[in-house]
Amino acid sequence: MISQIGDRFTQMAFIELLGVEFFGSFAAFGGVAVIFTLPSIVLGPIAGPFIDSWRKKHVLLVGDAVRALLITSLPFVYLLSGHLMWMLGVALVVYVFGFFFSAARLAIVPLIVDRKEFMQANSANLTLLRAATGIGTFAGGFLVAWIGWRLGFVVDAITYVISFILILFIKVDEKPIIIHARDSVTETGKRVSGYLKEIKEGIRLMTQTRMMRFVMLSIAALFFVSGVAFTVIVPTIQQTLSMGTIGVTLLAAAAAGGMFLGPILTGLLGPAFRKHRLIIISYIFTGVMFAIGGGSYLVIGLERVVSDATLNLVMAVIMGLVVFVAGILFSAINISQDTIIQERIPAQARGRLFAWREMLASLAFLVTAVPAGFIAEKVEFTYVLLAVAAILVAFALIWMVILWRGNESEPLSINGGKS
Repeated sequence: MISQIGDRFTQMAFIELLGVEFFGSFAAFGGVAVIFTLPSIVLGPIAGPFIDSWRKKHVLLVGDAVRALLITSLPFVYLLSGHLMWMLGVALVVYVFGFFFSAARLAIVPLIVDRKEFMQANSANLTLLRAATGIGTFAGGFLVAWIGWRLGFVVDAITYVISFILILFIKVDEKPIIIHARDSVTETGKRVSGYLKEIKEGIRLMTQTRMMRFVMLSIAALFFVSGVAFTVIVPTIQQTLSMGTIGVTLLAAAAAGGMFLGPILTGLLGPAFRKHRLIIISYIFTGVMFAIGGGSYLVIGLERVVSDATLNLVMAVIMGLVVFVAGILFSAINISQDTIIQERIPAQARGRLFAWREMLASLAFLVTAVPAGFIAEKVEFTYVLLAVAAILVAFALIWMVILWRGNESEPLSINGGKS
């Protein structure tokens, strides 16, 4: 939770920096999204077996320690180089360690709580993370707008140090798979062959049943929406509607409020519903929310909204309500996805699945963020929001039909056996 607060400081600092360096460019936000997502895309397919073989607590500790050092260096890198690209190069390494941290954090939950409490544990975990998101976004946005972006990175580094200290006190009963070093060429070949087999096994586990295919595609859909939000909604609020970083902060705070309330509601009400149906229903209503957001601007007219201060405020309130409800729905989707993976995938393979999860999420974000930025520069952003609404509803309805008579307990085979 502590490091998540710092992450939001960093995010708001980057948004402020982009607003200064690339004012008026939607495409610039899409370009920077490459730096944020590339590590997960590249490492997702290959890092899983390593995460499964390492102690998850150690992965978390190393991730926090290295990120604290690198984040501290960001303002100095920018000062010495005078160019944003060098700064983003360091940020790329930060997100490499962030990838390992995220995958290990998800894989460690089943090692701490009982199976029957997975959904409640995920709900509690996400509640804390969303609370941190809200606090960090709100405080970070105002602080960055007030005194500049450099302090945001400093605060983030401090939070990683605090997180490192807290993780030291976590007690985890895990027995990692020990990979011993060998000198012979034959043993090296066996290790490489076994490693490739584990990667292949991870792919098979993701695609073996309709339920797992649905979960993985729904993860991609979730971050497809996030990509549109980053490259279309954020610069629209900040620049097109002239609300600046403060406007982005307020909108993000509304989303964070929904994401804080969402895990609480999911933890209380979620166990009464089948998790895949909860995901489908949430996607349908998320599409409706995007249709309301884009349709409102289309009906009133963007030029009228921009020129009339009262209408501008009214539309800002509407967008705040839209992202608040979307935040609740996103939480229900996210918790249900993680719970299905934790329930259906054995401990020795969860690292692989959550590594692939991070890769799919980042890939969906990237392939959406970059073209969405260019499209939004050619057409009104309202049409982009309406298109997203139609895609989400269509996705949910298609999978509703596919899973309608499906067996939620389809067996998974693990390395030739049954799970």
